[in-house]
Amino acid sequence: MVTTREVLAYVPGRVDTVTLSTNELAGGPLSVAAAAVQESARSIHRYPDTTAAVLTEAIARH
Repeated sequence: MVTTREVLAYVPGRVDTVTLSTNELAGGPLSVAAAAVQESARSIHRYPDTTAAVLTEAIARH
């Protein structure tokens, strides 16, 4: 088993493993991520809030 402190060297032509980047999942997107994309697609045609009011308020409450 490879730990986070170990990195295996790339071996060209090796077919018994799957090489993924740190931002990839072998099983596809998480269901919560897919739901977030679907939800955000409803307003993708709109310009974003340039003041980031919701984010600013959330940070201020934190």
